[in-house]
Amino acid sequence: MEEVAHGAARLLGFELVTGTRLEQWLAQEFGDAPIPDRAWKPAVVSILARMAVANHLVVAIAGAEALFGPLPMLLRAGVVAPAARRIGNVMLDQRLERSRCPRSAAKLDQDAGRSRRARLGRAKPVAEAFDIVLNAEHMDASQMTEVLCAAAGARQLVEHGLLPAAAEAQIQFQTRLQLARSRIVPAGHANIKRAVFGHPSEELFANLLNFYRIEWEYEPRSFALQWDKDGNIVRSLHT
Repeated sequence: MEEVAHGAARLLGFELVTGTRLEQWLAQEFGDAPIPDRAWKPAVVSILARMAVANHLVVAIAGAEALFGPLPMLLRAGVVAPAARRIGNVMLDQRLERSRCPRSAAKLDQDAGRSRRARLGRAKPVAEAFDIVLNAEHMDASQMTEVLCAAAGARQLVEHGLLPAAAEAQIQFQTRLQLARSRIVPAGHANIKRAVFGHPSEELFANLLNFYRIEWEYEPRSFALQWDKDGNIVRSLHT
């Protein structure tokens, strides 16, 4: 659940990676042409490894548990939910009548399975791929967030530090070899960009848009209203 990832990233002070942000980074790194399924994993690993050298990450994308091998600074968590809960989410997300939701949920599962198999070689994750699995049947998002943060503390993720540059260089060498087979050359342009907000309310609203997976751009603009005798702005309007 992305809601859990949002909460964990906020409490831990980590950088959140969602599907929307990942698509933006892929476009920056490889252009607008779609990434072939066989190249999706090394393309994503190449980007995330670069980010992990400078930032602690919470990666909320399908199949994230299968991207990296065992690392001391890595905690792989999964969230499961009963069928009724999942059907309810589909009803809300797609604004469907409840009678149509089971079929829609089944189709979503089938599509996700086909995509996952093409990208990762397996339609469904295996239990041993996760270090911790949270069940949404008896816990809400805030409770799962607290458990996940406690697990991160127990694993001492912050104390282990960021991904070492030497490890990142090795990962980049391996992924570039894999991408070369698909004639794909990373550009090295993708990077985390943080907006500097003019007011806390703007950041709050941006977080709300992130929660609902709405893309946004922050472009503060200033309009000069008054100048002093030397031509310096002494009064301006910010929008």
